[in-house]
Amino acid sequence: PGQTAGPVAGIDWMKADLDYAVTQISPDKVLLGLPAYGYDFDVTDTTGVTVEWKDTQALVKATGAKPEFDAATESEHFDYTASDGSRHQVWYENAQSIQDKAHLAVTLNLAGVSMWALGFEDDSFWSAVDSGLH
Repeated sequence: PGQTAGPVAGIDWMKADLDYAVTQISPDKVLLGLPAYGYDFDVTDTTGVTVEWKDTQALVKATGAKPEFDAATESEHFDYTASDGSRHQVWYENAQSIQDKAHLAVTLNLAGVSMWALGFEDDSFWSAVDSGLH
């Protein structure tokens, strides 16, 4: 609540943080954190709720939204108007963004990846992670 709508973990932000982290800590001790969630920002009253990875496509379908991919942050997002008239903007990860973000662990020689939060994902999340690591 109170946050400006935007990506959970844009690749630009992740890369900058990881580049700094590996100057302070040996890369083989660093895990890259991947989000298995997004946010549904209510931009009308500046509140929001978490949307689990496994529920994202159902929300897209229920709202009839047309998702757009933001290349700069490698995050997907869409807008919709709720039944109460409030405007919403949803930012979340898709398979491509998770794959590309997981690949940072390879290119930076990190110890691996972690994710938040177990149970928010489904098999497609792990397939994307696996693709990014190989």
